[in-house]
Amino acid sequence: MMTGRIENPEMKTALNLVLYELYHVDSIKDVTFDQKGANYYLRMPAEKRARIKKALDWALENKDLDFNSFLPNQQHIDNGDIISFIEILKDGFEEFRIS
Repeated sequence: MMTGRIENPEMKTALNLVLYELYHVDSIKDVTFDQKGANYYLRMPAEKRARIKKALDWALENKDLDFNSFLPNQQHIDNGDIISFIEILKDGFEEFRIS
């Protein structure tokens, strides 16, 4: 697994924004992306949503990155769970046509 940093600050900020939600999740198995989740993102400015979508795409193209190695207080969360969470968000963005 590759450890390291994300060099693009906008990418890291966008990923941190969505991964912050992991602090409020007991189990990835309980995570769903429903209309409430869609509404949360749809209230954001389009430019911010576009950065988040780009960051989700990037993360899924770089699954070998150890995401919890550079996110504060995330070391206890399995990297596979973080990837699963990102996949749920990406699928939700697609299902609810969030762009």
